[in-house]
Amino acid sequence: MSGPQGYWYLNGQDLWLTYNLAIQKGTADFLQYAPSKEAITNDWPDQHGVDIDTTKKFFKERTITLRIWGITETEDEFWLKHNAFIVELMKPGTSRVTITGHQSRSYFCLFKSCSSYEQIATKTLRNIPEHLIIHQFTLVLLEPQPQLGDGANLDTFIAGDNGDFLIT
Repeated sequence: MSGPQGYWYLNGQDLWLTYNLAIQKGTADFLQYAPSKEAITNDWPDQHGVDIDTTKKFFKERTITLRIWGITETEDEFWLKHNAFIVELMKPGTSRVTITGHQSRSYFCLFKSCSSYEQIATKTLRNIPEHLIIHQFTLVLLEPQPQLGDGANLDTFIAGDNGDFLIT
């Protein structure tokens, strides 16, 4: 089945080609500014105002809400792709969500919840074959360490082949 391929990826897998899923809405949540953490301050008794550390800003985690829809042709295909998506999303560690519309930028997220899920009766739609299984759901992700800007201010670590950090 053809569809919107090449737009969204989960851990390097094209959402459409692998799971027959497409993101309908919500990728702009990745572009919103993460809330800032409160800076370290000191209220010196012998100075006016407060002393605020402005050397570096830190940001809180942010929640991303994606509205996703999917189409499969058979019930077997639905269950195969549905279960494969859940398994991939629930793997230990963060999941890498890549959006080509954001210059193929990747965001590292954790599954938080599926706040809604519905199957759509194809009988209620025009020009859609009745055998198709159409579903839509809202996926809520947590980006624990938002990546901001072009990466120029992000720390970089060099690791050897065995995974140990190299100190230069």
